[in-house]
Amino acid sequence: MHVRVITPPAAELISLPRARLQCKIDADIAPVAPATEPTSSRDAEIADAIKTARESVQSYLQRAIGEQTLELVMTGWDRCVSLPMGEVKSVVSIKYDADDGEQTLNPSDYSLHGGERAFVQLSATPALKATPENVRIRYVAGYSESSLPGPVKSAMLLLISDLVENASRQTERALSENTAFCRLLEPLRLGMGV
Repeated sequence: MHVRVITPPAAELISLPRARLQCKIDADIAPVAPATEPTSSRDAEIADAIKTARESVQSYLQRAIGEQTLELVMTGWDRCVSLPMGEVKSVVSIKYDADDGEQTLNPSDYSLHGGERAFVQLSATPALKATPENVRIRYVAGYSESSLPGPVKSAMLLLISDLVENASRQTERALSENTAFCRLLEPLRLGMGV
């Protein structure tokens, strides 16, 4: 059983201007047009750090950061299936391999019990082709900008500034093992705290 990302978040939850502020980097390039924002010569580096911080926090928490489409791939049916990565919004589809090809389970044959520890309850389990990874549950999960917990945002900002400040330095320990980073996130790890 594993989860794969089908569609990543459309946008990062930490904006470039907010990350610049955290890193204490001023915009050094004037806006091209009145409606555009000033930029910095380090924006590409900061944008990379934002994405890396999101992915790192997501991996650490085992929660989707930013709404995204995920797919749980498994072998065989379970009447009650936990959906990893928390904050499940909806089920897009449940597909399975039958002897006559790929089929889609009728939405009336399952119900979603969403939220932090979401699961799908199945009322029907059709016959499957005897192959590995013959069931695929596609769903939308993830914090939105407005639902992102403060400690998660703070940990991401801390990691972004560490990544930008220490871009070419080696440290004795991984940056994601920063004490403040861990203290902010530990209570929110799925299977650990909440």
